[in-house]
Amino acid sequence: MLGAYKSNIYNGTTTASYVNAQTVDTRGCGAQGKLIVQITNKDLSSTMYYKIDGYLADPAAGSTSVPIHITSQTSIAANTTVVDTNVSQVYAAVVISVVDNSGHCAHQIQYCTY
Repeated sequence: MLGAYKSNIYNGTTTASYVNAQTVDTRGCGAQGKLIVQITNKDLSSTMYYKIDGYLADPAAGSTSVPIHITSQTSIAANTTVVDTNVSQVYAAVVISVVDNSGHCAHQIQYCTY
């Protein structure tokens, strides 16, 4: 039986530097700690990048935990949605980061733990 799950939707705009668009704590999300992430590039002409890193200790709590690269920098074409299912273990923090590629992009990030 799966335990509690978390889900959220975030809308934002990319910038010239990577920003942490979403941070998810997968502890307490059932024994699996898995995460499905859907990222939509809403811009009709510009492309963007995203990456996903996991942390064994929460960096927001002042930890100096080294990031574990789950998904390396990946491009998302204009007006495209990608689904990432690479998070398959429990982390104190999973950070989804986004950045411009060919220009600022409006984007939407949706996630669900299980």
